[in-house]
Amino acid sequence: MRWGLVPLLAALLLLTGCHELWGDSSSSQSSATVTYSPAGDASVALANLRASIPAVEAWYADHGTYGGLTLKGLQQQYDAGVKDVRFVGPLNRKTYCVESTVGEIAYHKQGPASDILLGRCGQEGNPVTPPPPPSYDPQTTLRTAIPGIEAWHADHGTYAGMTVNKLRRQYDYGISLDLKVVRATKKAYCVESTVAGETWSYVGPARGLAAGRC
Repeated sequence: MRWGLVPLLAALLLLTGCHELWGDSSSSQSSATVTYSPAGDASVALANLRASIPAVEAWYADHGTYGGLTLKGLQQQYDAGVKDVRFVGPLNRKTYCVESTVGEIAYHKQGPASDILLGRCGQEGNPVTPPPPPSYDPQTTLRTAIPGIEAWHADHGTYAGMTVNKLRRQYDYGISLDLKVVRATKKAYCVESTVAGETWSYVGPARGLAAGRC
């Protein structure tokens, strides 16, 4: 198992069936009105979907295929926080589709290189506008980026060609724009982050964090 691919910030979140989320209601003598928020549903569905992607790529890295993906397998082997997503075939060596539906709002991702799109798997949808990039301290910035970097390598067989924007768009919008890819080759890479005058770097895939630049 590659626990390093599991998102380091995620609680960062497939049963093979569909799920419905029902609002809580309490019984009383008087009638109650339950209010649903489409904007809130969209936020939850997006969070569910984004949180599942690193675990999906960890599965691929270990199995060489997206075949056999299940919610139970991801939860047991990679991230117990993954929830409320559904896989839609084909699931094979090259592609998958994962979707999350909350209320009447659904989002999906059609394979490793796809943007997150509005709608269910099989539907054409508009790309989701990325959320504002987060800002962390340098060490957290580097740790947060590692799962996306390793997912890139699992998909491409090389670290070469990765950029911060590609990592954010394809794998994890939680990667900070304070990250800088200094060098990336077939077998190794170095990334660094400077925040408030403090710089840390990470030489991958396994040499670890160090104070200073690459």
